[in-house]
Amino acid sequence: MSAKTIISSRFLSAGLVSASLLTGAAFAQTSVSTSPNQTFTSDLTGLVACADSVVDQNGSGCMQANVVPTIGMLYPLSVDFFVSAVSGFVGMGTTSPLADLHVIGEGLFDLSGARAVLLGDSNGDTGVVGFSAGGARHDLAFTNFGLSLRLSDMVEDFFFGSSGRFGIGTNAPISDFSIQNRIWMGINPFGLDESVVMTRRADDLRAAYMGPLSASLYTIGMHRSDGLFIGGGILQDDDTDEVSIFADVKNFRETNPRNPNTDIVYACIEGPEAAAYVRGTGDLIGGMAHIELPEHFSDVAMTEGMTVHVTPRSASSRGLAVVERTKTHIVVAELLNGQGNYQFDWEVKGVRAKYEDYQVVRPKLRSPLLPATHQQR
Repeated sequence: MSAKTIISSRFLSAGLVSASLLTGAAFAQTSVSTSPNQTFTSDLTGLVACADSVVDQNGSGCMQANVVPTIGMLYPLSVDFFVSAVSGFVGMGTTSPLADLHVIGEGLFDLSGARAVLLGDSNGDTGVVGFSAGGARHDLAFTNFGLSLRLSDMVEDFFFGSSGRFGIGTNAPISDFSIQNRIWMGINPFGLDESVVMTRRADDLRAAYMGPLSASLYTIGMHRSDGLFIGGGILQDDDTDEVSIFADVKNFRETNPRNPNTDIVYACIEGPEAAAYVRGTGDLIGGMAHIELPEHFSDVAMTEGMTVHVTPRSASSRGLAVVERTKTHIVVAELLNGQGNYQFDWEVKGVRAKYEDYQVVRPKLRSPLLPATHQQR
């Protein structure tokens, strides 16, 4: 301290000056306490007492102090507000700050009253950074389950789970990537290691599903109006290595050349078997004809169950008969040993090889029911 020191009478009454009390205006060297464990010796000659104040060493005069935080007054260090003399760290709620600013408890940073940053516990979360503007509350929440970004109504708009899952509109994603209400994708509900995509309609019923239906069936399908059963799509069967297209009606469509604003839509002919056909026109010579069938037909069709239709193109024909048929050729003869020479049309149909056990009646394709909630986050 300097030769002239101002000491607050409050500090004196609080015992911050040693037992050598002041008498008169001048003093010899005297020990003065600066903390409960430290004293220093100073020449107190010319010491002047200043009520409730200490002198400002920069020459600004007397400064008042108050144990109640007051603007313009000194405030003693405490657990409420502490500055480490060793590190310079500032602590609030702690006298052992571990960073430049170490706050224990809830903190509110108010920026001009319009926006705020909230650090601490909120709604049971273990750590929240909250932003508010115009009365609306938005949070970035750190929990034991993951990280949530809540933009409105305290609902998780985006959630990053500690298990590595990501959710939009949910804090409990049921798959690697879940979108609440309208679409979700990720690991399928059978627990198999395959991906699934599910979409929903506005009435919350399922609209489309892409993924497994069982351990061996996979589909890209559209749901019926009940949202449970798949009415059409593409189906793969791992057991038979078969991929099929199914629907109520299978069509082809192309632009109507007579009216570009419309399409021509033809429906496929249906039947209880997986069949293939070829057709063409042959020449009957001397009452006989031999027709070689194309290789692409013989490679996929079976001889067993094959049918042949022939139509003579001459009014003088006595009629035609198929006297020999295989998946590679057919032989046609005129009835009653006729010796006619004319053209005829033919059509051959056969069951496709490997599909001779085609099943007509099958179980419905039911979409997996997804759990409403999922415990693992």
